Amino acid sequence: LFDFGTGPSANMFLTPRSGTSGPVRFAITTGGSAAEQRINGISALPAGAWTHVAVTLNGSLGILYVNGTEVGRNSAMTLTPSSLGVTTQNYVGRSQYSSDPYLNGRVDEFRIYANALSAPDVSMLYAKQIPA
Repeated sequence: LFDFGTGPSANMFLTPRSGTSGPVRFAITTGGSAAEQRINGISALPAGAWTHVAVTLNGSLGILYVNGTEVGRNSAMTLTPSSLGVTTQNYVGRSQYSSDPYLNGRVDEFRIYANALSAPDVSMLYAKQIPA
């Protein structure tokens, strides 16, 4: 869904499905794929359906939400977006990794906040964004 960084060794990304059959995943790394700090969801995002996705990082806690509900967390996050330094390859709908496919879908809205949203904040955003 997005990938911000300077290449495969330093980036943060959100993918609708990790690998060929894995769950939705957020990851951040400054040391390549082997050093990724990950937040895995419980399943891949559904194809052909509008889906609201949010990631929050607050201190060492990272939480992944799908449709306003927490689906994954990692309480040992030590990297933050600022750990990446100046990013020169910032993509919505594609990856730093050339073998990954482009997003075959639409992005309705993309937001970045200076502070982590709370669970009620994420739930409220989802409720406001449900398509008619």
